[in-house]
Amino acid sequence: MTVGDATATADPATASWSLPADIAVHLPVVATAQAIVTQAGCDDIELSAEVTIGWPDAARVVVLYDPGVAGSSDVAEAYRAFRGMDAAQLCPVSSPDPTVLPGEDFEAFVDEVSACVAAIGPRVHYVVPVWGVPYKVSGRVGDLGNPANLATVSLDAMLFFASASKALTQPAQNPVYQPGDSLNGTYDPYRPFGELREEDPAERWLVARIDGADAQAAIDLVDRTAAAEALAAAGQLAGTVYVDGNRGLPHPTTDGFGSYEGGEWNIIGVETVFTAAALYPWSPTTTARNSAPRRRRSIARTRSTTRAGTRSGTTTTSSSGSPAPSGATSTPARPATSAATRTGRRGRCGAASPPRSAR
Repeated sequence: MTVGDATATADPATASWSLPADIAVHLPVVATAQAIVTQAGCDDIELSAEVTIGWPDAARVVVLYDPGVAGSSDVAEAYRAFRGMDAAQLCPVSSPDPTVLPGEDFEAFVDEVSACVAAIGPRVHYVVPVWGVPYKVSGRVGDLGNPANLATVSLDAMLFFASASKALTQPAQNPVYQPGDSLNGTYDPYRPFGELREEDPAERWLVARIDGADAQAAIDLVDRTAAAEALAAAGQLAGTVYVDGNRGLPHPTTDGFGSYEGGEWNIIGVETVFTAAALYPWSPTTTARNSAPRRRRSIARTRSTTRAGTRSGTTTTSSSGSPAPSGATSTPARPATSAATRTGRRGRCGAASPPRSAR
């Protein structure tokens, strides 16, 4: 595919391409960059390179906060700094209550979010409400068991449908939900959200909330995530996972939809994953693989460093989403590119001349 416009500079000889906002909307694409270097009395030099273009996850996010709730913008800013996002990705939305959004205000709320998403572009996949933004909607959707009664439902679940959520008055099946059989341990294979969006032209948002008992608790969640990612990048992430089952042992023998047993088997699925990884059941050899005292010291040092970087707004991320060193500065979001192949034909004048034209 051919995209964008090129500009050339004389010293050093470089050509840069401006990419449109609607490229690689849902999935990475391969494009060919071409340049022709010309100079009087010399053969033209033709250069080309195949590049893979894709947006990093951090550039696909819009963060919602309520400017009328003290501390909400602080949580949004902490997360923005941690992920190295542009300030334009922060979206102020208003509600008369930080817990429940009245049904009559829902459409205006969705319009505010849609305007923020449109300002970033069609590449947006993720909407992240933070502490201070309501998480319930009242008086709008019929109850599953008695549709005549209006239930209080999840705002995040409604927002998945983006602008189409304004028309929802009854429970709706999430079209990207992939069913599984926890009892037998069989599941549909994972598919990236971008693939699902590519197949379905309807606008959808994955909604992932950052919340807590108060603003500081939500910021602490960001800090702990930063600490965990830093440990994982260093190959030092370790710890204990506690899974609290309802029914205990032995495991139930049925898995009926909506039953306690069905919910229990969803929890048991976590046990299955850790068993397959040889991390469960617990044994002394499991503990011996990790040094608990050293792990605690490492976590404390990392958390202190990350908190300072996050609060000062100096921590950014690379295109892979990993935290960059404190002191780095964020840059406007742009699609990441990686060269796959390069071809070219050199003229008879020796060293390459400055590019006079490029396409």
